[in-house]
Amino acid sequence: MENKNIKWDSIFYGRAWVANIIDTIQKKDVLQSFYLKRYLMRAMMA
Repeated sequence: MENKNIKWDSIFYGRAWVANIIDTIQKKDVLQSFYLKRYLMRAMMA
């Protein structure tokens, strides 16, 4: 029984870890698009 609980805990933490990575990647994409727009606006004004 103890071994079964450990297995489910590892599955649970694995999913949480993957969700955290996906969240981080989405934040990075948002920041990159923001800075790209800002860069293009500066380039057009120069």
